[in-house]
Amino acid sequence: MEIEVRFPNGGYYKAFVQSITADGLQVTFENEWQPSQVFPYDQCRMPPTNEGHQAFKEGEVAECLVKNQANEGFGWHQARIKQIKGDFAVVEYLSAEAAGSSTDVLSLDRCRPLTAKSAGLKPDSFKRDTIDVPDDLREYSKRPDAYTEYAKAVKNLFVQYDAAAGKLNLMSCYSQSIKRAHILADMYFKDT
Repeated sequence: MEIEVRFPNGGYYKAFVQSITADGLQVTFENEWQPSQVFPYDQCRMPPTNEGHQAFKEGEVAECLVKNQANEGFGWHQARIKQIKGDFAVVEYLSAEAAGSSTDVLSLDRCRPLTAKSAGLKPDSFKRDTIDVPDDLREYSKRPDAYTEYAKAVKNLFVQYDAAAGKLNLMSCYSQSIKRAHILADMYFKDT
């Protein structure tokens, strides 16, 4: 399941949930630019959606996808749009640590509205359910990558196999992902 994690520089970075604990979320990062680590819930959010956003305007504050340093991943940092020319914007970062400079020229597709809907995470944000794994697939399901494609097909879903119970534990912030997981389970188990 993809989430975004806030770092001390104020930027949000794409991460993938590896486990869910009472204290936070253990995540890995795209291109492994950071080691796997646990972040408290209040530093994590679901990626925002841009539903209904119109064109950007000069003076508007947005989140811009930039890379601070060569050894870091891309992160979303707040910036004010100073000027727009065609599909590009001149932006001024609101944080001194963002992108290593105060201004930049970016393609508008690397900007998203600051007001985009984003679900901040809490321990009770996750809906949980289980799916029984057929007996003949239980040994296969012990492999760490056994259900990776299934989780990708469902989207916004964290899946963990419970070998003792013979079940897939499903967790998601979205009830429609849990429903989709149940619908796709029959096809997944038949194809496996």
